[in-house]
Amino acid sequence: MQSSDSSSPSDTVIPGVPSDTLSPPSPSVRYYSTTPSTQSPPPTTSSSSPSLESGRVTTEYSTSSTSGPLNSSPYTSPTVDWDEGNVQGSAGSSVLSGFDRASPLEGGMTNSDSEGTPSTLDEEAVLALEGYISILLSQLPFNPSLVTGESLERASKFMMVNNGEALETAIHKTELEAVGIDGVNGDDVEEGGGRYREVQKVAGFLRGYREAEVSRVGREKVRRLLGSVVEGGAEGLDRELERMRREGEMDDDLVRFIGRNVREQEMLVAGGGSGGEGSGKLLEVLKMLNERVKVEAKSTGGTEEEEEGVKNLKLLAELLKTEERGRREIKIKKELGKGKLERYETFQLLVEDTLSYVGANRGSNMGLLDEGILEDVLGIVKEARKEIPGGKGG
Repeated sequence: MQSSDSSSPSDTVIPGVPSDTLSPPSPSVRYYSTTPSTQSPPPTTSSSSPSLESGRVTTEYSTSSTSGPLNSSPYTSPTVDWDEGNVQGSAGSSVLSGFDRASPLEGGMTNSDSEGTPSTLDEEAVLALEGYISILLSQLPFNPSLVTGESLERASKFMMVNNGEALETAIHKTELEAVGIDGVNGDDVEEGGGRYREVQKVAGFLRGYREAEVSRVGREKVRRLLGSVVEGGAEGLDRELERMRREGEMDDDLVRFIGRNVREQEMLVAGGGSGGEGSGKLLEVLKMLNERVKVEAKSTGGTEEEEEGVKNLKLLAELLKTEERGRREIKIKKELGKGKLERYETFQLLVEDTLSYVGANRGSNMGLLDEGILEDVLGIVKEARKEIPGGKGG
């Protein structure tokens, strides 16, 4: 789980954009779970409403009450806590031992961003979550109000691994075990069945918690990105994106979060929302962030060929924003250098393809795709290729 960066701007102000935009959510955090309509809801205060899926009921758990799972005040009733003495994984080893080894996974870092093999890190996260689910199932029927906030915080970093894949794997394995335990007794609790139904309740609760965490962490990241734009412009944004990429904060969850906010802002602007001109400016900024983050996320943990393609796209984007030809030439030679001829060839192909696209769509709004600059960039690349052994034929 990611902690808030104390150096991050707490109040990001963009000229013309309402100051309360992207404000923190209200203290009442809701986790949603979807359970089959044949199952009874967890024994806690909740409200149910039909979902769009036929035959299913959406149950809403609210933590606004004093007995909510994230409430830090002491409970008078027994609580399900993560005790190293009794948390055991399927292999019989202490699950908590995985916390120290997998600590680089804090905050949703994907397995390819840390030391160790991907399979090892994935397996440790799955093992930890299997153990946590087994503890939540130790007191039946499952009651979300008995889950401590501390245990959820310690589990959240594993829920974020590989964009939630570790959590889904742990849930699936626990479901299979529950089916075996229930056997022919099915949902008959008196005969020893009903385990699978309880697993479904726990799964819905943890999925809802993870979604709430994704939104919270995504909101913090967007605030930092917006703050970097305000304080340092394009260069400030580049520095922040590079820092986030280096520290493993770029993931599909962030891409989806920003994309969702873009769609919501588009609907607000189209409907003439209360934000007025500020809403339109915020939409432009969010769209820009969306494109940049998607590119950065693709460059994290990809193949060498994919990373080279991302570097070429970033270089072309920088060149299109550079007005002076001399500065464009310096950037090209600095980035491509006197390295492999293949790098020049792939970048030249990208520029040529972009020129063809602009030519085919001449008359349309091409935004930054200036045909004159593209032709100039192509000429610079062809000249620079001649300095590379075997590159005179370009």
